[in-house]
Amino acid sequence: MNYYLTGDLHGEGRRLANLIDKLDENDTLIVLGDFGFIWDNSLELERTMLDALEKALPYTIAFVDGNHENFPMIQELETIEEWNGGRVGRISKNIIHLLRGEVYNLNGKKVGVCGGADSIDISWRTQGISWWPEERIGIQDVQNFLEKTKHTKLDLVLTHDCPAFLVPLVKIYSNINELSEPSVSQQRLQEIYNETTFAKWYFGHWHMDRQLTEQFECLYNTIKPI
Repeated sequence: MNYYLTGDLHGEGRRLANLIDKLDENDTLIVLGDFGFIWDNSLELERTMLDALEKALPYTIAFVDGNHENFPMIQELETIEEWNGGRVGRISKNIIHLLRGEVYNLNGKKVGVCGGADSIDISWRTQGISWWPEERIGIQDVQNFLEKTKHTKLDLVLTHDCPAFLVPLVKIYSNINELSEPSVSQQRLQEIYNETTFAKWYFGHWHMDRQLTEQFECLYNTIKPI
């Protein structure tokens, strides 16, 4: 099994279609949040779309949840099961939700996951229609992650957003000049960073492809093998 990382998809079928000839049934594409294909509040419509994806795509998609996700709909569609040493939410035959606080064994690599982020555009969204409070990383999410990774060196950490200390640097590369305090989710990722030993940390959210430090890399359009 081969595993690849990429950034936010936001429901863009074109990006998945472009990979049909590059990835096969033995490959898994891991999306670092904002998967975006489960969104419309219609169970019938979502199942139709997911059935279409299952038939069209030869490879598996495993997504970390971001902030632009319909969390109640994901929970309605998924069945919790074991996958590569950790718990996942099985959405369909080839679509998997990687749960917060879980650790997976991917070809001998220990991979810790914590999705979630705080939306900066809440004022333009409607709760229950285009925004859900479950997006925020909770205290329990952090505790679960730290408990699972205690006394363990991770090869990879996969998240949607980045820890608080990295936000100023990310904003520079994103040409964001506003001064603001780190979000609650960024502060909780900082707690994970402070207490975790790891080799590499990959995240999405910021819509750029950039190696920020030796350990941290932000992905968007890049398809990165692991």
